[in-house]
Amino acid sequence: MAGLCEGGNEPPRSLSINRRLRLEALNACVFPVLTYGCQTWALTERQKTNIDICHRKMERKIVGVSLRNKVCNTALQKITASENITEKALITKWKWGGHVARQQQGRWARETTMWYPYIGRRTQGRPRRRWADTFKQQLGRNWSTIARNRNEWRQIVNKLLHN
Repeated sequence: MAGLCEGGNEPPRSLSINRRLRLEALNACVFPVLTYGCQTWALTERQKTNIDICHRKMERKIVGVSLRNKVCNTALQKITASENITEKALITKWKWGGHVARQQQGRWARETTMWYPYIGRRTQGRPRRRWADTFKQQLGRNWSTIARNRNEWRQIVNKLLHN
Protein backbone atom coordinates (compact mmCIF):
# COMPACT_ATOMS: atom_id res chain seq x y z
CA MET A 1 0.00 0.00 0.00
CA ALA A 2 1.37 3.42 -0.91
CA GLY A 3 2.19 5.71 2.03
CA LEU A 4 2.67 2.95 4.62
CA CYS A 5 6.06 1.94 5.94
CA GLU A 6 7.52 -1.48 5.14
CA GLY A 7 6.64 -2.80 8.58
CA GLY A 8 2.93 -2.58 7.88
CA ASN A 9 1.96 -1.67 11.47
CA GLU A 10 3.80 1.66 11.58
CA PRO A 11 1.91 4.86 10.88
CA PRO A 12 2.84 6.98 7.85
CA ARG A 13 5.87 9.20 8.41
CA SER A 14 3.79 12.37 8.49
CA LEU A 15 1.97 11.09 11.59
CA SER A 16 5.08 9.90 13.40
CA ILE A 17 6.87 13.27 13.36
CA ASN A 18 8.04 14.27 16.81
CA ARG A 19 5.68 16.63 18.66
CA ARG A 20 8.55 18.95 19.59
CA LEU A 21 9.51 19.25 15.92
CA ARG A 22 5.92 20.06 14.92
CA LEU A 23 5.70 22.74 17.63
CA GLU A 24 8.97 24.24 16.45
CA ALA A 25 7.62 24.36 12.90
CA LEU A 26 4.46 26.00 14.19
CA ASN A 27 6.44 28.64 16.09
CA ALA A 28 8.92 29.23 13.27
CA CYS A 29 6.66 29.17 10.22
CA VAL A 30 2.98 29.50 11.05
CA PHE A 31 2.95 32.10 13.84
CA PRO A 32 5.04 34.67 11.95
CA VAL A 33 2.57 34.38 9.07
CA LEU A 34 -0.36 34.65 11.48
CA THR A 35 1.05 37.81 13.08
CA TYR A 36 2.47 39.42 9.94
CA GLY A 37 2.00 43.17 10.15
CA CYS A 38 0.59 43.04 13.70
CA GLN A 39 2.38 46.33 14.47
CA THR A 40 -0.24 48.19 12.46
CA TRP A 41 -3.35 46.29 13.49
CA ALA A 42 -6.23 47.98 15.25
CA LEU A 43 -7.46 44.85 17.01
CA THR A 44 -10.94 44.54 18.43
CA GLU A 45 -11.76 42.06 21.18
CA ARG A 46 -13.49 39.78 18.68
CA GLN A 47 -10.41 39.71 16.45
CA LYS A 48 -8.19 38.92 19.44
CA THR A 49 -10.50 36.05 20.36
CA ASN A 50 -10.44 34.68 16.80
CA ILE A 51 -6.63 34.75 16.72
CA ASP A 52 -6.49 32.95 20.08
CA ILE A 53 -8.96 30.32 18.84
CA CYS A 54 -6.85 29.74 15.73
CA HIS A 55 -3.70 29.44 17.86
CA ARG A 56 -5.25 26.95 20.27
CA LYS A 57 -6.81 24.93 17.45
CA MET A 58 -3.40 24.44 15.84
CA GLU A 59 -1.84 23.50 19.16
CA ARG A 60 -4.59 21.00 19.91
CA LYS A 61 -4.09 19.39 16.51
CA ILE A 62 -0.34 19.03 17.10
CA VAL A 63 -0.71 17.66 20.64
CA GLY A 64 -3.50 15.32 19.57
CA VAL A 65 -6.08 16.66 22.00
CA SER A 66 -9.62 17.47 20.91
CA LEU A 67 -12.22 19.58 22.65
CA ARG A 68 -13.97 16.35 23.65
CA ASN A 69 -11.01 15.49 25.88
CA LYS A 70 -11.91 18.55 27.96
CA VAL A 71 -8.32 19.72 28.38
CA CYS A 72 -8.43 23.38 29.44
CA ASN A 73 -6.47 26.02 27.55
CA THR A 74 -4.05 26.71 30.41
CA ALA A 75 -3.13 23.02 30.59
CA LEU A 76 -2.65 22.98 26.82
CA GLN A 77 -0.42 26.04 27.06
CA LYS A 78 1.71 24.29 29.71
CA ILE A 79 2.03 21.19 27.53
CA THR A 80 3.14 23.15 24.48
CA ALA A 81 5.11 25.78 26.44
CA SER A 82 4.06 28.45 23.94
CA GLU A 83 3.39 32.13 24.35
CA ASN A 84 0.02 33.76 23.96
CA ILE A 85 0.04 34.97 20.39
CA THR A 86 -2.22 38.00 20.93
CA GLU A 87 -0.04 39.21 23.81
CA LYS A 88 3.00 38.83 21.59
CA ALA A 89 1.25 40.82 18.85
CA LEU A 90 0.30 43.58 21.31
CA ILE A 91 3.84 43.84 22.67
CA THR A 92 5.12 44.13 19.10
CA LYS A 93 2.58 46.86 18.47
CA TRP A 94 3.66 48.79 21.57
CA LYS A 95 7.30 48.58 20.55
CA TRP A 96 6.44 49.78 17.05
CA GLY A 97 4.34 52.60 18.53
CA GLY A 98 7.32 53.88 20.48
CA HIS A 99 9.53 53.63 17.42
CA VAL A 100 7.08 55.54 15.24
CA ALA A 101 6.43 58.22 17.86
CA ARG A 102 10.16 58.96 18.05
CA GLN A 103 10.45 59.41 14.29
CA GLN A 104 10.50 62.84 12.69
CA GLN A 105 7.49 64.31 10.94
CA GLY A 106 7.38 63.41 7.27
CA ARG A 107 8.93 59.95 7.62
CA TRP A 108 7.08 57.42 5.51
CA ALA A 109 6.63 54.85 8.29
CA ARG A 110 5.25 57.49 10.66
CA GLU A 111 2.88 58.99 8.10
CA THR A 112 1.42 55.66 6.98
CA THR A 113 1.08 54.24 10.49
CA MET A 114 -0.60 57.29 12.03
CA TRP A 115 -2.59 58.18 8.91
CA TYR A 116 -6.26 58.88 9.54
CA PRO A 117 -7.98 58.61 6.13
CA TYR A 118 -11.47 59.76 7.04
CA ILE A 119 -12.20 63.35 6.09
CA GLY A 120 -15.61 64.98 6.27
CA ARG A 121 -18.73 63.35 7.63
CA ARG A 122 -18.31 60.05 9.38
CA THR A 123 -20.58 57.10 8.70
CA GLN A 124 -23.49 56.20 10.92
CA GLY A 125 -22.83 53.90 13.89
CA ARG A 126 -19.89 53.17 16.13
CA PRO A 127 -16.62 54.81 15.07
CA ARG A 128 -14.08 52.39 13.61
CA ARG A 129 -11.21 51.36 15.87
CA ARG A 130 -8.04 53.21 14.97
CA TRP A 131 -4.43 52.17 15.38
CA ALA A 132 -3.66 54.65 18.18
CA ASP A 133 -6.77 53.83 20.21
CA THR A 134 -4.88 51.12 22.12
CA PHE A 135 -2.32 53.65 23.31
CA LYS A 136 -4.89 56.36 24.05
CA GLN A 137 -6.92 53.92 26.12
CA GLN A 138 -3.93 53.05 28.34
CA LEU A 139 -1.99 56.33 28.46
CA GLY A 140 -4.33 59.08 27.34
CA ARG A 141 -4.16 61.50 24.44
CA ASN A 142 -0.52 62.47 25.02
CA TRP A 143 0.83 58.94 24.51
CA SER A 144 3.15 60.06 21.70
CA THR A 145 4.95 62.55 23.97
CA ILE A 146 5.44 59.80 26.55
CA ALA A 147 6.76 57.49 23.82
CA ARG A 148 9.43 60.00 22.81
CA ASN A 149 11.17 59.29 26.10
CA ARG A 150 12.68 55.89 25.29
CA ASN A 151 13.38 54.82 28.89
CA GLU A 152 9.89 55.67 30.11
CA TRP A 153 8.37 53.88 27.11
CA ARG A 154 10.45 50.76 27.79
CA GLN A 155 9.21 50.70 31.38
CA ILE A 156 5.62 50.86 30.15
CA VAL A 157 6.19 48.03 27.65
CA ASN A 158 7.91 45.94 30.35
CA LYS A 159 4.91 46.45 32.64
CA LEU A 160 2.74 45.10 29.85
CA LEU A 161 5.01 42.09 29.53
CA HIS A 162 4.71 41.25 33.22
CA ASN A 163 0.94 41.78 33.54
